[in-house]
Amino acid sequence: MFSGGVVPAHAEMDVPAAVAPTVRLPWWRQQALVLVAVLAALNLADLLTTRLVLDRGGDEGNPVMRPFVDGVWGAAAVKFACLVLIAVLARRCLGSARVLRGLVAVVAWYGFVVTWNLFVLARS
Repeated sequence: MFSGGVVPAHAEMDVPAAVAPTVRLPWWRQQALVLVAVLAALNLADLLTTRLVLDRGGDEGNPVMRPFVDGVWGAAAVKFACLVLIAVLARRCLGSARVLRGLVAVVAWYGFVVTWNLFVLARS
């Protein structure tokens, strides 16, 4: 991915990089890409911290994930599938403020979940 939200205009043309101008991505697209990346990191952190909590005798609080937490791979597959679905939907609706607000809400929720897992681990 290109840094700073700047995509070289020659990325889809046969123009040498030295003469090709750059095109700035719209602000909402930059934010959506960052939010999806943060969501991916938080999903990984949730998977790891949940596994640590379960290994110390804790219980899975999410009833949807309970059947999948016996092994790491089942939970990872479900999380990966959900993340891909969110990324595809976010990409298809990049101009939507509603999608951006939804991404912010999901990222905030996962931030809370990971914080809670860390709190439980600190108490155990």
